[in-house]
Amino acid sequence: MKRTVLLFSVILSMILLSLPVVAHEVCSVHSNDYHTIDGQLIQYVGDGSFEEWKKKVENLPGEDGCPFAMNIYRFIHELEIPQTVFADIICTHGFWNYDYPVELLYSTDAETVDTYYRNWQDREDLLKIKNSNLWMRLKLMHLATEMEEYRIFYDKYHREDQLLAYSTADFVRVTGIAKEDLQTLFRSWETVEYSQYDFDLLYELAKEPEKTTPLAKVNEDLLFCGLPVIEETVYASPQTGDNTQTAAVVCIISALLLLITIPAIRKRRK
Repeated sequence: MKRTVLLFSVILSMILLSLPVVAHEVCSVHSNDYHTIDGQLIQYVGDGSFEEWKKKVENLPGEDGCPFAMNIYRFIHELEIPQTVFADIICTHGFWNYDYPVELLYSTDAETVDTYYRNWQDREDLLKIKNSNLWMRLKLMHLATEMEEYRIFYDKYHREDQLLAYSTADFVRVTGIAKEDLQTLFRSWETVEYSQYDFDLLYELAKEPEKTTPLAKVNEDLLFCGLPVIEETVYASPQTGDNTQTAAVVCIISALLLLITIPAIRKRRK
């Protein structure tokens, strides 16, 4: 009971910290995700920077039937969120179920992205499956708080700073749950996308060593759901801005060390 309360308090706090900001009006031409900025992304840039940016774009006109200019493409590029950071936030906090195609957002232009979100109905079934899988994974963690035989999974994968630091295959690896028992659980949770899940493939994946990166864990579940995986190239883009900042910090630290050590060396020589 105590673990159950703890789990739900953690989930609640994660949800509160990660509440998305959605544009005030309803857009009839784009999907909601286009105009949704997740709370974890806002935390990354800082509330002050986000509010300043939001005030600026709220006064800009929309285009071609869209009532406003606030969107995910403009946000990540104008606030200079590195592609690798964006991918990590999606994978580690469970928000890969949003319609955020990393490579499209970073490798194409605003017009291409705009068109993509105007055609969201083409991906409606896919997004339902992704959302269903997200809740199934949360329910597996809840199950681990209720049933002693699955407590080992809770002890290993419960994280206060990451809502979903595991895959469904991890649950199979750690608990050793029989395929028939897992299928029964999924049926009892009455997910309409149940028929989409490939349990045979899931148990083949579970025979492999545990994946070590958030992206690899997400991809295990995408395969389980019969969905396209996220390519590793989402981490391959050069981050010039970040490297420049890092180099500047290194130079400053080196200069400070020199200021400290040179007087000491002179003193020794005397």
